[in-house]
Amino acid sequence: MVRFGPLVIDLDARNLTCGGVAVELDRQQFDLIGFLASRPDHVFDSAELCRRVWQSGQTPERLRRIVDAVRTLIEPNPSSPTLLCSVGTDGYRLGPGGEAASSRDQRVVEPRTGSWSHRDSRLVAVDDGMLSMLAASLDEVIDRDMFDFVAVSSQASLRARFEMSASAHEPGPQVVTMQATDGHQFTTLVESTPTSISSVRHGI
Repeated sequence: MVRFGPLVIDLDARNLTCGGVAVELDRQQFDLIGFLASRPDHVFDSAELCRRVWQSGQTPERLRRIVDAVRTLIEPNPSSPTLLCSVGTDGYRLGPGGEAASSRDQRVVEPRTGSWSHRDSRLVAVDDGMLSMLAASLDEVIDRDMFDFVAVSSQASLRARFEMSASAHEPGPQVVTMQATDGHQFTTLVESTPTSISSVRHGI
């Protein structure tokens, strides 16, 4: 078992969860992420990945398409990846640079949960769990714009989520990067209605 932030990768069962939610990968997608996960903090160029993962059965162009597909499934903002990262002009690694929190056979940290309610994006109620995640007091968050606590990289996707909710379309869980009052960013899995958000934070 390998863990990177919200990702938990079971190499033996070939299963991947992101924020506690199962992610369906095809064989080639899991071959790639499983290989990278089993070699933490190592950068591979495209040619080496194609050779070592698929015995040269893929091309660098096909590899880029596989990487793009995986990013759409696991990244809060696929255009600015923080999990499956590019390094230089032709390298890839799993995890945000040298700061990746990885381990083999590591017990997954028990998630923390919290929720808030808003009216036209202004916060009107925040529970203790969310206050703890944000490292804030109630006075510091009530009547603030909720997007003050969402990382810039996730704001567009979260706004789109609320537009979907308002149109009666029920969006599924979404990985979002949030920002505490001390500037620390953390990844959460959110579920929402047009007026409220429930968030599950994985990792510390």
